[in-house]
Amino acid sequence: MIFDLDPLELLASALTAVALAVPIAFLLAASVVAAPRRMWSGAGLGLGASLLVGVIIAGAASFVGRGGLIGTLTGVGIVLGMLCALATAVLVVLRRDGSALGAGLGIAACVLIGLSDPSRILPAFFGISSSEVIALAAVVIEAMAVVALASALVALGARVRALQVGTACAAAVAGVLTLAAMIVGGVPGTSRSPLLSVLVIAFAVGSIAGGVLEARHSREADATVEG
Repeated sequence: MIFDLDPLELLASALTAVALAVPIAFLLAASVVAAPRRMWSGAGLGLGASLLVGVIIAGAASFVGRGGLIGTLTGVGIVLGMLCALATAVLVVLRRDGSALGAGLGIAACVLIGLSDPSRILPAFFGISSSEVIALAAVVIEAMAVVALASALVALGARVRALQVGTACAAAVAGVLTLAAMIVGGVPGTSRSPLLSVLVIAFAVGSIAGGVLEARHSREADATVEG
């Protein structure tokens, strides 16, 4: 086991951690806003607790081995979690105020992804550095970035409905592309620029579409009241 601390490797790992956090943050933000607003804090609490446990599991896996049972459970958990998150992305677009189904799927997505994602991304950091200290520090940075970005997206969505739709569109793209990358390569790569660009575009297009839909809904509501 190697515990060296190279500043350049730490910087590269930290930047990669932030990039890897973006698609997961979109997925988890969509999972939270799919629930009724009164349940958002509960879903967020479940996410934070699950990520904490997930980081601990990843730390244990770095010492006892990243394959075997932990690898299998991580793989199954992340796939199930992303499928739940993809379902919540659809529900966010269809239901303006959330639903019980969205809450159940969203909480499941937050817990499964939170527990599995740190172990899933751990091999990517060992591709940058052979130091366990750097790899685990990057996992912690990624978890913190996920919480910060997801919280920001949820807060923005609470103010503007169109941004909820944008988040859901970006989450759908992130889920499909991440699952496809896992099937093809198994381990997330260190270069995420193309994916990040696609997610930004999906978020922008979805937000514009959400604004159009919200304006139409408002006009229909006004017409109903006047009628």
